[in-house]
Amino acid sequence: MCTDGAVKCVADQSQVPFEMDQELPGQAPESFSGELAGLMVLDSPKAKLIMAFLFNESTFLKLMGKMLDEEFNEMSPDLEATLVEFLNTTFGAAKPALKDQGYDFEKGSQGVSKNFKFKEGIPEGTLSKITQFKSEIGTFKFGMVLNEK
Repeated sequence: MCTDGAVKCVADQSQVPFEMDQELPGQAPESFSGELAGLMVLDSPKAKLIMAFLFNESTFLKLMGKMLDEEFNEMSPDLEATLVEFLNTTFGAAKPALKDQGYDFEKGSQGVSKNFKFKEGIPEGTLSKITQFKSEIGTFKFGMVLNEK
């Protein structure tokens, strides 16, 4: 549900086709890491949801170059805002399905982090899914962790 929306969001906005490469171990914190991470943390009475886009910075800069038809050599606040917008679009697409499953998430906190590692570890029994996608310009990961309260 969220994973399909994530790859569709990135591919549609950038005009770069991505395909699923592999599912990564959901309980392994090293899978949930990246040089550049766009993160969204959502809360509801029933659960907490963390969604993340995880990129190598060079891949993200190439992606933005294709999307905006210019060359980028470093991150900027505008490019970080685009990464956050990927999250907003993905959450917007997933929100009805999440609500149908009893999760009434409202928009939560969001931001961009460099050299991100999921420090908390992912508790056993927590629903987590991390998928890697690939294209001609590189790979990215989309992950989500759903922790029931």
